[in-house]
Amino acid sequence: MKKIISILLSAVLFLSISISVFAESEKEMAAKELEKYGIVGPRNYLGELTVDGPVTRAGLTKMLVLMSGLTPESKPCEFTDVPADHWASVYISRAAAFGIVNGMGDGTFAPDEHVTYQQAMKMVVCALGYGVDAERRGGYPHGYVMTAMNLGLTPSEAIMTENADRGEIMIMLANALDVPIMIAKEVENKTIYKVLNGKDGESFVTMRTRLE
Repeated sequence: MKKIISILLSAVLFLSISISVFAESEKEMAAKELEKYGIVGPRNYLGELTVDGPVTRAGLTKMLVLMSGLTPESKPCEFTDVPADHWASVYISRAAAFGIVNGMGDGTFAPDEHVTYQQAMKMVVCALGYGVDAERRGGYPHGYVMTAMNLGLTPSEAIMTENADRGEIMIMLANALDVPIMIAKEVENKTIYKVLNGKDGESFVTMRTRLE
């Protein structure tokens, strides 16, 4: 009996290690994919990309501006807690101008706070142009979570509220690279939304195609 239990424990330990290695590998692969386009980096003194720890709201904003191929905005940031000399001011200002971020609802942005999963999903969904779709689904947070999952940005089935892990953010952003972008068009005095998926005469446009 003791031998059987020992074998079972060994098997469980091996399986746990295998799952851990797989998850870590997925995060590393996502980080390397983003590194190709200068979205993440530089590497640490060991030559590794950081995939552990939290991500700040300012940090994610910068990554999304870079992914979107936008030029950082030099004009003053509209948020009261983002002074002109804040390192991310130009990125936050640009992201706000394009509707990627809209702050905390009280005129602040909380740039140095850790971004939550729900906030991250909203920012990525808006960067891809699907904010209108998320609003139709109920708005923040559930509509954005549903839209993010529908776009294949995250494999999670849970509505996550805790601080987002950097590795999971890397996976979300890497998945976003190949999602067809949605744009607004004016047709006969009406605003319509088109997904640039290469169908119905539309071009095929993703963040990746914009970066390449």
